[in-house]
Amino acid sequence: MANQHNEHTDNKGESKPRRKAAAYLRSATSYAQDDSQYPAIREQAELIRTYAEENSMDVVKTYIDSGKSGANAGSGLRSMIKDVQSGTAEYNVILLRDITRWGRFQDADEAAHYEFICRRAGFDVHYVDEPFKNDGSVVPSIFKNIWRMMEEEHRRERAAKAKAARLRRKARKAGALVETEDMHG
Repeated sequence: MANQHNEHTDNKGESKPRRKAAAYLRSATSYAQDDSQYPAIREQAELIRTYAEENSMDVVKTYIDSGKSGANAGSGLRSMIKDVQSGTAEYNVILLRDITRWGRFQDADEAAHYEFICRRAGFDVHYVDEPFKNDGSVVPSIFKNIWRMMEEEHRRERAAKAKAARLRRKARKAGALVETEDMHG
């Protein structure tokens, strides 16, 4: 538990200052008027809240992009990056559920770019639901790059399947469905 001086007592009984963090939450689906009530956003927020508490952090700002496929940076991400770059952020740690939360960009390096912007400005980036500590060492760096490339390929496959489905619907409406390999993605 935090005391009045914004400190936390660790399991050794030593008092440690709590760090201030921002949470970035993204979901491809929007939910009515209150995006914080959408299950995917709630799950991310809960994972981040638990991680923050277990790691002596207080989430002081939350940025949310809902209804965003992740193919483009949403207003929440743009706002967070602006705060990071301007020096006005009231936190020094950024918490995300996992690597994919930056977005599923057409170029896998774009997600890495946003992480780099934050790290270069002196912010630690923590992925709270990944099996590694994002400490800049070789293994997590390799893992992140492989994961980003896998996400990029997955995005391409989904796009090809969506295109094939659109072609099939169009052909059905025209009354002549011709099956081709291109139509099956």
